[in-house]
Amino acid sequence: FIRYAKTLFETEDAFQVRKQTLAASIQARWKGFVQRRQYLRMRASAIIAQSWVRRFLAQRLAQRKRNAVQIVRNFIKGFITRSEPENDLNRRFIQIARKQFLLRLANSLPKSILVHSWPACPIICREASDHLRTMHRSWLARKYRLALTPEKKEQFELKVLAEKLFKDKKRSYPGSVGSWFVQDQLVTDSQRQMRAHFQGSVPHGDKL
Repeated sequence: FIRYAKTLFETEDAFQVRKQTLAASIQARWKGFVQRRQYLRMRASAIIAQSWVRRFLAQRLAQRKRNAVQIVRNFIKGFITRSEPENDLNRRFIQIARKQFLLRLANSLPKSILVHSWPACPIICREASDHLRTMHRSWLARKYRLALTPEKKEQFELKVLAEKLFKDKKRSYPGSVGSWFVQDQLVTDSQRQMRAHFQGSVPHGDKL
């Protein structure tokens, strides 16, 4: 209750002077309150989202580690069971071992039929290695046979015949295996001329 009118008018005048300032102050405080409330909500939402992202990343990292451990464990089990029949654990290791063996074999195949050595192979490739060895030796033998001259072929036929006749029957036979047969013992020109002259002097129809 205001007793004097003068006080009322002075109060009203002061209010009119400070009205804009008061309104601006109230508006600033209200806007500050609203903005802070909005900021706190956004901050809480960001913290929640960040926690979910971190949780997701942590779960994914943990899953990757578990997968890596499982892969290493399966590889070790596959290595341990590499000699056993193929299964889910050793299938990948067996495939790698087969591939590596074939690559090594391609670079170290024997070049001659006389070479009997053969590259070592894993146990899982032993059957395939035996088949490949048989096929490769057959190919080398065919290649060598096709490259033989008629003279060499005749020499080998004579060697086979000599083996049937003299092996285990004649002491000097083993020492003669490495030597080629000499079909013409007359090695000089004069000896050949004498032989031709002698053959020409034989009456027709007679045999030497």
